[in-house]
Amino acid sequence: MNIDGKDCLIGITCLGFAVAIHAIIYVLVQKYCDGIPVLTYNAMPSFAAAFLLFLVSIMFERIHINSFTWESMSAVAYLGVVASVGGIVAYFRLGQVSTPFQASICFLIFPLIAILISCYVSGEVFSKQSLLIMIPLFLGILLTKMPKRFFRTRA
Repeated sequence: MNIDGKDCLIGITCLGFAVAIHAIIYVLVQKYCDGIPVLTYNAMPSFAAAFLLFLVSIMFERIHINSFTWESMSAVAYLGVVASVGGIVAYFRLGQVSTPFQASICFLIFPLIAILISCYVSGEVFSKQSLLIMIPLFLGILLTKMPKRFFRTRA
């Protein structure tokens, strides 16, 4: 689709659109899917999204099978199996023993693991950008884990 680093506004818009759709789906699922197993109502939208992405890639991308590498296929498998399925299972399990906000922190950890694996496989180190982006991530995690009394004594 000829989207590169200069087109970050398109990426940000698409990401925001995806988050909005995800939120709407969760609200509709809570309202209309009572009694359906959690993995089922998470697997169906994921399958639909994967199918749509596959169709879009066939229509708009020039796929070169010879450019597939073991590293890229491993990354896709990790993100598909561990990060998404593992993340959903971890989120709902953690949601049973903590607040939904604290449980959602598990989705922040999986991309960090992906970056670490990528750096290890490619023999690179974290970029300065990655390190700077992690600062608000870790501050957010720290804020969610702080006891409420900490903020009452400071106010």
